[in-house]
Amino acid sequence: MAVKIIRPAERELVPVRPTGAPAGAAASAVSTAGLPLAADPPIKRQVVSDDEPYAHIVEAPARHVIAAHSHSRTEVTVILAGTAQVAGAQCGPGTVIVVPADEEYSIEVGDAPLTMVVMRPGRAAYRWATTRAE
Repeated sequence: MAVKIIRPAERELVPVRPTGAPAGAAASAVSTAGLPLAADPPIKRQVVSDDEPYAHIVEAPARHVIAAHSHSRTEVTVILAGTAQVAGAQCGPGTVIVVPADEEYSIEVGDAPLTMVVMRPGRAAYRWATTRAE
């Protein structure tokens, strides 16, 4: 694997809905009760490395909620811009978040868009919580 550098101006983020997400869980913002907040703009992602290690950049709109979910591998996230509530903690730029494999969590974006880098030892399976209100 060669050195890969992606500067902010070179990002090529595309709208995504994570694999296996329940309808409306990631393509549009939802409250912690599962109620719609806004349909646009969606989460955007750019996969930086699709192998070992796996890494992607994510941009989420203000007040977006990424519904409760877990991953099959440990994940390290670094917040680059914006703020988010994760596991009861307010997290801002420079915050490093380590989520163990199979640990369920959600992300509630603050009043400004959130940009973060997500890294794992390799690709992971997503598991979405089934306790959302319909």
